[in-house]
Formats: sequence, structure tokens, C-alpha cells
Amino acid sequence: MESQTNPNFIKSEVEAIPGTESFTTFDYIAPGTIIFALLLLATSVASTLAREVEKGTLGILKLTKMRSFDLLFGTLVPWSLIAIAQVIIIFIVAIMIGYHWQGDITSILLAIGIGIIGGVASVSLGLLIATFSKNEQQAASLSTMIAVPLSFVAGAFFPLPKVVIGNLFGQPFQIYDILPWTHGIYALRSVLTFGGGWDQIAYYVWMMIALTALLFAVGVVVFSKARLKAEY
Repeated sequence: MESQTNPNFIKSEVEAIPGTESFTTFDYIAPGTIIFALLLLATSVASTLAREVEKGTLGILKLTKMRSFDLLFGTLVPWSLIAIAQVIIIFIVAIMIGYHWQGDITSILLAIGIGIIGGVASVSLGLLIATFSKNEQQAASLSTMIAVPLSFVAGAFFPLPKVVIGNLFGQPFQIYDILPWTHGIYALRSVLTFGGGWDQIAYYVWMMIALTALLFAVGVVVFSKARLKAEY
């Protein structure tokens, strides 16, 4: 009987990327966990604003010279600081439990910047949810129902199937890319897990900024008209 052998037409070798040989599943998930925490800010923001509406605080403020911008900017600043704290705390805890961080202080600064943008996006989402909530409890429940599924759709915990709908600036644009948090996850993985720099995340950051600005503008307009419109 004639023996059969598998001919080796192409000779190839697999070479690991330096610094990634010991990567684990947690190394992939950790950056997504940061975005998940930022998404949950929407719950706190929506609950806080809904409570102010329920207690009549906003009704009193509407009688003053306060502008919509004053309230919303005042809401944005403290929650952005909380977003920075969340990024730092989760990053430190992740390292303590085995996260293989790649990079230097620059990657941490980039991660903080990404966290701020993600925090603003979550505050914007909170504004929208508070607009359509009758009370604090409803706002908390509704925001959780929205934020948690969004974290899965954004790809925080596992790779998503490719659903490319076109190209944008030479990059494949998937259906998930309409969410600013998706780009935040891409950017955080690039700088923290793979040690990438600004060149590797510039597209994701600019997309994140553009989508966040759009979401914030919609949130401000809708919330202002529904909750801050003067009553006569």
C-alpha cells in the first residue's frame, strides 16, 4: 500500500508579539470593564436628575437666572472627575489581580483622556434617560436596562461578529461603531493591553469625540426642552 504524505507547499512559522506571550482572557476583558463602569455612570446621572425633578428643585431653579448650560455644565464637571477616578481605580485593581499592562505613563494619560470622553458620553445618556423618567426609581431601572446591554453591544466582554456596513476614513465601519463606547474599548485595549500610542488610537479617539459631542448635544436639547423650559 502506497503511503500518503501531506506535502508542505508553504513553509511558515508563528512568532509571538513581544510582551504578549502570557496574555490571558482577563487582559482582553479588563479595558472593557473600565468602559462598563463608565456606562454605569448613566444610572447615577439619570437618578440624580430625576430626583431633582421629583423634589421640585429644578422647578425652583427655573425661576432664577440659571441657564440650561449652567446646570448641565455643572452636572458634567463632577461626573467627569468621577470618570477619571473610575479609570484609575479599576486600572490599579486590574493590575493587582493579574492584568498584564503594556506601556508607560503615557498610556495611562491616554487612558484617562479616553475615560473622560467616555464619562461625558455616559452623562449624555443619563440626560436622555432622565428626560423620559417620571421619578428616581424609574430612572435607575431604565438606565440599568439600557447601560448593561449597551456594554455587551459595544464589545466590553467578548469579541463581536463582524458586521461591516461601509468604510470611513479608510477604516471598516461596523454597526457597533455608532456607539462612542465601542471606540473607547478599542482605544483602551490598544494603549493598555497592546502598548500602542496615539498613532494607533487617533481614529478611535476622534470618532469617540464626534459621537459623544452628538450625543451630548441631543441630550442637552431634549432635556432642556422637556425639563428646563420656562412655565408660564
